[in-house]
Amino acid sequence: MASAQLDVDHELKIQSTIHDLYGKRHALSNNNSQPNTVESPHQSMPVRDVPHPKPVNPPQAAPIVQFKPSPFYKQISEVLQPSCITNSKSKMAHSKNFTFLLTHHQREVLCKDRVQVQSMIRQSPKNHTQIQLRFCKLETSCEQPDALPPHLTVKVNNVSVVLPNFIPPTKAGMEPRRPNRPLNITNLCRHSSSGQNTLEVRYSSSDHEEYCVTVNVVKQLFAEDLLQKLKSQPVLSAATTRYRIKEKLKRDLDSDVSTTNLKLSLRCPLGKMRILTPIRGCKCTHIQCFDALLYIRMNERKPTWSCPVCDKLAEFTSLVIDGLFIEILNESDSDEIDFTDDGNWNSSKNVTETLIVGTPIKPIALDLSRTALKIKPASEKKRSEPDVIDLTCDSSDDDSPIEVASSNQNSGSENVLDDITMSVSSSAAHDKLAKTFGHSVAIPNI
Repeated sequence: MASAQLDVDHELKIQSTIHDLYGKRHALSNNNSQPNTVESPHQSMPVRDVPHPKPVNPPQAAPIVQFKPSPFYKQISEVLQPSCITNSKSKMAHSKNFTFLLTHHQREVLCKDRVQVQSMIRQSPKNHTQIQLRFCKLETSCEQPDALPPHLTVKVNNVSVVLPNFIPPTKAGMEPRRPNRPLNITNLCRHSSSGQNTLEVRYSSSDHEEYCVTVNVVKQLFAEDLLQKLKSQPVLSAATTRYRIKEKLKRDLDSDVSTTNLKLSLRCPLGKMRILTPIRGCKCTHIQCFDALLYIRMNERKPTWSCPVCDKLAEFTSLVIDGLFIEILNESDSDEIDFTDDGNWNSSKNVTETLIVGTPIKPIALDLSRTALKIKPASEKKRSEPDVIDLTCDSSDDDSPIEVASSNQNSGSENVLDDITMSVSSSAAHDKLAKTFGHSVAIPNI
């Protein structure tokens, strides 16, 4: 009996092991064919397919617009980052509101500058710090210059900002536009720590252009400051300028015409005054220089940065001082110089014509003789008019001679024939006068 019981237990264990192996194998086959179901050795239960969540992309940030830096303003900190002011709901009219708050550092810089300005009575403040408002077109490919939207109205804390005056149109039919320059809103902002500032911008455009706005704390620079900054930069060597002059005056063997000298002026083409600091643009191909201070002051009023010699773009960062012209200005007192093909220079001699005012005119002698009066110039082809006999005198004056006045009086000889009398001695004239007056007329002989 005991051996029989052992055989039964052994058989049951073998069957259990076979069943487990079968279940495991069956579960593996189901996983390969049906991945959505899981089956255990004892019981298999279907499992539903749960969809995996798709990765959510982070929201894209607004395009960052880079404003073109101005040499007359040095940025200290940013108050309001460049933001788009275009309203997608309307195609023409756009408006948007912004809020900004000054930091402790910005308030400290503005307060310090205000104290310095108040201490300088009736003097122009240097390095004036201000809160500046700038506009530009929404373009991320390159740095954007200042561009005011058309039909713009700006309010800071519900107070309108004074915009630049309109520029008169150069052509008929053109719409007047304002000069593109930054706006100073320092006096309209609240400088306290708890004072929040509001900015309201409105504009309308028919060309569907998109614009951006930004607010910064900047330090204003003047023409004298930029001149000192320019002088601190490296000076173009005189050898480099001489080499360029030699290349310009280099003789071309294939050409019949060659230039042997080059004449340059030491007067600025802007103010027609003698150059003090000679500068030239890096992209300019000419040798002629112009004065640095006059050029910077001109662009301070109207920033075009156009070379007065060749009209090419000559920005402040591309200006360079010419060392050869500095040597010439220190050594020469002339207004013009001549360069030769070997790179040397000579003072040009100015040839002037002197006109003496009040020079006496030599009198012309006039010959009033009868022979001279009868001679007439060959160029005078006018036919002389006949002499006129004055017969209006009273008939009772028998003894008075008859005067014959010539109508061909020479105005240049001051009527020299007015005092000359002519006599009539022919018999025919005597008979004619007798018939006219009814009696004989005595004609005296001269």
